[in-house]
Amino acid sequence: LHGVTNEIPEMLHTAETSFEYTGSAAPRLNKEGTAHFVSHYEPELLAKIILDLENLSTVDRLNFLNEQTLLAQAGIQTTAALVPLLLQFKNETNEAVWSIVAMAVNELKRFVETDDAAEASLKHYVRELAEPQYTRLGWDSIESEDENDTKLRSIIVSLSLYGEIEDAVNEAAKRYENTKLEDLDPELRVAILASAVRRQPSSELLDTLLEAYQKATNSELRDDISAALTSTKDPAVIERLSALLQDTSFIRMQDFIHWFVWLLRNRYGRVYMWQWTQNNWTWIRDTFLDDSHYDMLPRYIASALVTSEQLNEYRAFFGPLESEIALVRNITIGYTELEGRVALLERDGPAVRAALNDF
Repeated sequence: LHGVTNEIPEMLHTAETSFEYTGSAAPRLNKEGTAHFVSHYEPELLAKIILDLENLSTVDRLNFLNEQTLLAQAGIQTTAALVPLLLQFKNETNEAVWSIVAMAVNELKRFVETDDAAEASLKHYVRELAEPQYTRLGWDSIESEDENDTKLRSIIVSLSLYGEIEDAVNEAAKRYENTKLEDLDPELRVAILASAVRRQPSSELLDTLLEAYQKATNSELRDDISAALTSTKDPAVIERLSALLQDTSFIRMQDFIHWFVWLLRNRYGRVYMWQWTQNNWTWIRDTFLDDSHYDMLPRYIASALVTSEQLNEYRAFFGPLESEIALVRNITIGYTELEGRVALLERDGPAVRAALNDF
């Protein structure tokens, strides 16, 4: 059981067991994340562990938060429980722990896509969550800075831009306007470019980035530009970018998956790109049949869909394709993952939105 004290049995030999615990700290299992299970605590004990979070090791804080997200995804506890929990980490300074926080925030975003008030509440919530570390780290590294802070800064800046911290939004705009693309900090470049694409949409900006993408020889710069462009909120831009997917003189075949999946996962392009996928499946199959990513396409597509209607459409479209040996396994996985996601959003949606609106 890998408990935090010797009073906790080393092994569970029966379905249930009991033991006397005299420690002052809350008893926990799976210390340092070394056991092969997820711990589910009763509410009273969970509350005690949360109060003691700052005294846990970095690994234990990371593992505890990861377990809570997994329990929510599995429907064992409500996703709404993450809303108060994540705020306990706003003074966290470890990049690995913040990567789980950011992942949890991304999950919360799914619950507010159709509710403007709840989305505004989530942005306000993220602003409060990220502000202490944004104030501490700022935009520029300092001499002899710990590598952890350098990596953490990109997470915090991205969260700060989503939360619309005014200083972050203004600084991102200034850096885009005053710095050559190749001279932007590589750790922050996607955040800066994506902020410009989402907040300053214009034909001139789009043309500039598309031209820069075509001329760039650095693969990381190309990926950063494509990640930024595909984050657009503008349906017209999404249609224009989708038209380039079949242009191999612009998007190389090895880069197609990035562009395709990022556009499909964009909430503003999901419906359009899902229809585009169905309309152009023959071309996709003929072009990528021998590609190493072809078999994964059904799962990539399933990962982007979120509604019961899209689940039914996914079944209707991929059902006949189960005869393809290369696809059947990931089609089946796609069914399972999409069914779970739709059930999660429908089950926890009202509670998550209520928790955010009460924040």
